[in-house]
Amino acid sequence: MHLAFTDAFLAAHEDFIGPVPTVGGADDYVREWSVAGSLMGVQDPPTTRQQLKDRLQAFDDAGELSGGDRVTEVLGFLRNPPLPGQLGWGYRALFTAVVDTLPARYRDLLGLRATPVPRLTRAGGRATLAVVGAALSGPGPSEQAARRRLIRLGVLPVADARPGR
Repeated sequence: MHLAFTDAFLAAHEDFIGPVPTVGGADDYVREWSVAGSLMGVQDPPTTRQQLKDRLQAFDDAGELSGGDRVTEVLGFLRNPPLPGQLGWGYRALFTAVVDTLPARYRDLLGLRATPVPRLTRAGGRATLAVVGAALSGPGPSEQAARRRLIRLGVLPVADARPGR
């Protein structure tokens, strides 16, 4: 599940915002997610985009990509998180837009459908992220706290604590 989320979040970022803005780009993004994966017990998590794609393809080829109760529970939360008013509406719009970025094979596995007008939902996703980005004007408190924890654990170098990373 961790690898699928890494892949989905990376694809959504690139679709809605653009390339990952670090020297290492997408590979840096996957490397950072590999740290979280290791802490959660993922064995030998991929550290590059190509390794991530290869691993997911190997799982799919082996018939190991599947749903289940845990996946259904996580999807239910992601689809409709307990957020108040406008936040909930914006988040649901973003969820719909992200579903449209998933490859058809993954949507099928998850029992999700693309919208009839993916260009429109993607535009809505971009607009939602632009509003959130303007409101936060930098990394949000959750990201900052996560980076501080990883630095304390010695997993990320101190340089990764700087704003905008």
